[in-house]
Amino acid sequence: MASRLAGVVGGWCPALSVLALALLGARLAQAGEAVTALPTMQVEGERIALQERRQSVAPKLVIDGEDLRRSGNGSLGDALRRVSGMYFGGAPGENKDLRLRGLDKEYSQVLIDGRRMPDSGEKREVQLDQIPMAMVDRIEILRSPTAQMDAQGIGGTLNIVLKKRSVEQRKLILGAASGDQRPMDGSVQFSWGEADLQQQWLLAGGRQTRSLPKRKTKQSFNAAGLLSGSEEEREHKRFFENYLTPHWGWQSAGGDLLSLDLLLLDSEMHRDKAKYKYKADGSSNGEEFEKELMNSRNLGLSLGWERPLSEALQLDSHLSVRDLDDSKQKAKQSYKANGSLDKLESEDEDKRDREYQFGQSLTYWQQDHEWLAGYDLGLKKRERDKFKVSNGVPKPEANGQYKLQEKRLDLYVMDSWRITDSHHLQPGLRWEHARLESANPGLKASSSDAHFAPSLHYRWDLATDWALRSSVARTVRRPKFDDLTPMVDSKSGTLTDPNKIGNPDLLPEESWGYDLGIEHYLGQSQGVVGLNLFRRDIQQLMEEVTYLDDNDGEYYKQTRNTGDGKLWGAEFELSSELGWLGLPGLKANAGYSWLDSEVRDQASGVKRRFKQQPGYLANVGLEYRIPATRLTLGGSWNKAGDFADEIGNNNERTRVAAVQYLDLFVNAELHDSLTLRLAAENIGQARKDQEKLSFNGDGSLKSREINREYSEPLYSLNLEVRW
Repeated sequence: MASRLAGVVGGWCPALSVLALALLGARLAQAGEAVTALPTMQVEGERIALQERRQSVAPKLVIDGEDLRRSGNGSLGDALRRVSGMYFGGAPGENKDLRLRGLDKEYSQVLIDGRRMPDSGEKREVQLDQIPMAMVDRIEILRSPTAQMDAQGIGGTLNIVLKKRSVEQRKLILGAASGDQRPMDGSVQFSWGEADLQQQWLLAGGRQTRSLPKRKTKQSFNAAGLLSGSEEEREHKRFFENYLTPHWGWQSAGGDLLSLDLLLLDSEMHRDKAKYKYKADGSSNGEEFEKELMNSRNLGLSLGWERPLSEALQLDSHLSVRDLDDSKQKAKQSYKANGSLDKLESEDEDKRDREYQFGQSLTYWQQDHEWLAGYDLGLKKRERDKFKVSNGVPKPEANGQYKLQEKRLDLYVMDSWRITDSHHLQPGLRWEHARLESANPGLKASSSDAHFAPSLHYRWDLATDWALRSSVARTVRRPKFDDLTPMVDSKSGTLTDPNKIGNPDLLPEESWGYDLGIEHYLGQSQGVVGLNLFRRDIQQLMEEVTYLDDNDGEYYKQTRNTGDGKLWGAEFELSSELGWLGLPGLKANAGYSWLDSEVRDQASGVKRRFKQQPGYLANVGLEYRIPATRLTLGGSWNKAGDFADEIGNNNERTRVAAVQYLDLFVNAELHDSLTLRLAAENIGQARKDQEKLSFNGDGSLKSREINREYSEPLYSLNLEVRW
């Protein structure tokens, strides 16, 4: 016990040293002062976010960007890890793929300014670690969608609102970050805005570098429990990222409002990976070395026009064009146990994703009603070109080359009805139609689907500081892009190496969702405590199925609609200043999500949970503004519970242990125009432990694997200057 405690304390020493230095520096800077006020922008931003949440009829959480930035994170993914209900799969510390309510990433919808954003992932996901926190004004977490929103997002929707609120202020942020196994990284970010009664503009941009080291070990055992081999893997990723987000708005004397927004995200990623294999006796069993270079450029242009047609009628129009270009080059060298070269492999992949969106809506105000009706048109074009070579011989993949074109037409109507001062109702109906055309070399296919997505949201203001919300909405999850292509990838045709085929006739999953929540608002916009119950009944589940074809006697793997599933749970949250408890200067944020689900496995007939869904998510955060200083100390802890996957189709069972993180930060207001932020992230060095069991066809144990993934802490410093 003593040695374990010493290890924990030793791991915290660098973080505690950072905090001690920050305390000393802040005390020196504050000598002779007795000021406790927070920056006006920070307080106002939090109040606006809470007020927006309070006035919404649909269940929505709003978090101000300044609130997230206090923790010192460079990327949005790292900042969201601390928020209630947020979960990221993959290796610990790699916070890129959002999994709301613990579901796989394709169940979470991510929007930027309310619109879809192209991404290179096949599951329509957006990688949040590539979005710098400095460009975010606020985030909105929509538990249940309204009719004017895209109906995707069975697990929920994250809407990222970029900075547009122009103020007569200039800001420069300089940052540096490093860690035990990380090089020194740096960042420079700026924003410059002006506004008057007629127009406003904001120019924001920056450059940052990030590093992500990872270490992984694997031990393999045979059915008798004896060690049969092991592996050790080390990987290091280095990102070089640039962004630019100009905004311009102009209002005419007649009330017309024009807006223009540009978005540029440019990322270059270098990855080095080394894997060392060992036999049971510890001798070498081979080595592998990989190098990868990935370049990604995301460019977007959005135009908006709000035109009043009368005192009670307004026409809104929007047009957006977004373009993504990804290129990847990868080289891999494999060596045998005796050190001789076994394989020399290379892979080149290019993806291009372009999306056009145009829409219009009419808003009509009539006494206690606000009517909204509109349409959205969408055109998405996607191309993929992937080429592999092994020992000088081309190794084409059946799905390595494809072209997709998706056309969308969405119609919606919605009414926001103030029945009384205490009762608010928001019924809506949305109709979505999508037509997809896909092509592999020599093969073509097309498909279409249409569905209605009704929604009904109700808010009852029980008392001055109490609100009850209930929602019913229908949502959809569209198939992966590469599942819809007509590809045929011939393998050996055995159970362990089945042939792979696409499924252009794959239907989207559809879900009826139910939410019931109660919220209590504390003091004068000091915080909120809430409880939300939810359920999702999902039809036409899409899952990968391995089956035996009676015609040729070979096994095939294909994504199919396999049946139904359901998801349910409870979400508790608390965010409050604790002055009302006699603890001035102390603020608490806490949340707990209990998650459960049920799917009937098609192969085994056994009921199981959705894959990789933890049983719970928990987080606690504390901030303390030291009286008579401008110093704020804070820390957060968050944990994702363990889970077990039992996939009968693959004759495998996987169990993953709980993963938890601990972070600390210090903010020092050195001057009205100067802020110092220091952060120590992941000081507990989160680890992910996984056990995998494989079975023979008769159900007997075949093998057992134990995988462990390790992460590294990160220490950062940011200096913000305003003038």
